Amino acid sequence: MSYLDELFSVAGKTALVTGAATGIGRMAATALVRAGATVMIASRKGEDCIRVAGELNGLGGSGRAEGFAGDVSSEVGIAALVAQVKARTERLNILVNNAGVSWGAPLESFPYHAWAKVFGVNVTGVFHLTRELLP
Repeated sequence: MSYLDELFSVAGKTALVTGAATGIGRMAATALVRAGATVMIASRKGEDCIRVAGELNGLGGSGRAEGFAGDVSSEVGIAALVAQVKARTERLNILVNNAGVSWGAPLESFPYHAWAKVFGVNVTGVFHLTRELLP
């Protein structure tokens, strides 16, 4: 094993990637699986996560993926996601807080009520999920 592998290898590690059904989250999950990690893929689109996990498991290699629904937009959703993670592993080594939302409006026309939703998922959800998954 090289020095860099020793420092940065994720082989045998367990990861949770939120918002992993598409885009950057899916790319992160793919990289982790290819590098030998066990990856839990979660997003509000549970069926998509299950499908993506199957595709990643078809890549071959030593990593594996498991997909399920997870919602970081509320306290109840975070509690359910944490319960899912703890039922699947005793130790989480890697947390990729990728789930996020946007409103899609320019700053000058961004509605006041939309900010609470964006902030709730992108900041509050990240904080509480991280806190709940601390070792």
